[in-house]
Amino acid sequence: GEALAALLGGRGGEFLGDPAFGRAWLHGRGAAPPLPFGVEELLALLQDYDPAPARAAHLARMRRLAAGEGATLEDAGAAEAQAQLRLWGASMVRRLPAGEKGAAAGDGLRTESIDDDARIRDFLGRAQLSRAEDLAARGESWTFVVNQLQGAAPCLCDLQHGLFCCTGLSGGLNGYLTPPGEIGKPPHVDDHDVLVVQQAGEKLWLLLDTATRRTAAEVLLRQGDVLYLPQGLPHHARAAPGAPSMHIAVGLHRSPLSAASLLATALTLRALGGAPGALSTAAVEEMESRTAAFAAFGGREHWLNQLLPAALHLRLVAALDPEDAGEGTPSLAGELAACAERLLCLLGQGPSPVPGDAPGAARHRAMQQAAAMDSEGELRVLAGLPPAELQLLAAEAFWARREHSSDQHFAHHGPRRPPAAAAAAAEELAAGGAALEGPWRRPAGRVAALLRPGGVLRVNGYRLPGLSGAELEAARFCLRVHRGAACGPFAHADVPGDEATRRSILAKLLRAGGLERAPGAAAVGR
Repeated sequence: GEALAALLGGRGGEFLGDPAFGRAWLHGRGAAPPLPFGVEELLALLQDYDPAPARAAHLARMRRLAAGEGATLEDAGAAEAQAQLRLWGASMVRRLPAGEKGAAAGDGLRTESIDDDARIRDFLGRAQLSRAEDLAARGESWTFVVNQLQGAAPCLCDLQHGLFCCTGLSGGLNGYLTPPGEIGKPPHVDDHDVLVVQQAGEKLWLLLDTATRRTAAEVLLRQGDVLYLPQGLPHHARAAPGAPSMHIAVGLHRSPLSAASLLATALTLRALGGAPGALSTAAVEEMESRTAAFAAFGGREHWLNQLLPAALHLRLVAALDPEDAGEGTPSLAGELAACAERLLCLLGQGPSPVPGDAPGAARHRAMQQAAAMDSEGELRVLAGLPPAELQLLAAEAFWARREHSSDQHFAHHGPRRPPAAAAAAAEELAAGGAALEGPWRRPAGRVAALLRPGGVLRVNGYRLPGLSGAELEAARFCLRVHRGAACGPFAHADVPGDEATRRSILAKLLRAGGLERAPGAAAVGR
């Protein structure tokens, strides 16, 4: 419970270092953070149901990413507007006795679902659900699944962004509202890790054996509890009688920063070249293809599908750039070489099935494993690289993969909404109308910033292109976590550069949410 509470509080080290992470479920009693968002707030969100504007905004961001572009500070006002696009969509699902209306699952129940916006809107208009008791009276056994809930309230937005900042793992928030005693989704698996945060009522979770699909454990979640489900663990759940159940499912996608992904990216960069600037479409496709092939050699618990050791992973995802990572870079190179050697051993053993695969999945896995065999020679070369060359490749690979994952995250979910007063304060600062003294600081746990060698500075989903060399040096000082200001308070005089450079970069970082004043703190001379 303590590890889950620490993770949801923005401190990921204890949880990511837990032996259960990525491998086994965990139940944290009372581990949920205070989130003032319950049944009535979710029902209010469904009033005047219209997800079209949010979907259109998402499509526009993804098209922009496909064109090699992303949000800039000129889009910060649009980010504030998009924060009001509170959901992407909803669906309705229920499980009923099969009777004469179709095939039943092994438990004798059939599943009905509604995904059509017009039908959902029509039902909500007729049912007039606004209070918890309305669900039992007029909810007709439907579970409401509300997708991408993070824009619905500041506390949810802060939770999602804080998790991304501290873990580097992308994911959104979905809400599930189930009438008393009812079952929502049928048994299923998720392709990512899930944190279930119980917000109201109680829900009994049935966790199934991966191979037999029989119940392996039952977990009762009460309000304030958290359940961690690793990727691929089959499960389903029933609300307890007496009151509706509402939980928030927080997704965490491990695969983009897994050992398989790091190996795939390193080989791709060696094969296609790690040219400065945006990754080419060919490089991204090759990275994804190799990642899938390598990951096929194991199930969800396998080392290929896990992150790097927790302390190293957290140091790397917090660092602004490879230089900021310090001793993390040699450690990363050592991990890369060790992973290459271990994968070579697996390739030498030939394709092997994974218990629990259905026939179709087993055939697909065998094809992926066969494709991985083509990388054997490249892996041998990588494992034998001189230390200096290996360190350079490891850093290039990790930062390229991290940059791509970050771009995908913010294109999918939108850039971080700037602080309310950031725009006016930044404009005043840039124009010379505000004092520079500070002290300033990088906001703890609220900044996702990275600078890939040869790339463009990214802060909270905003790209800052065209920075001069002096501005980049000033930005490095402000944003590095192990060097420079190192997250501590600093005065404007500590920032490298002349006054114009300082004023320019402080204003830009303030606008992106990468900087704030440190009230009452004494600046540390450097």
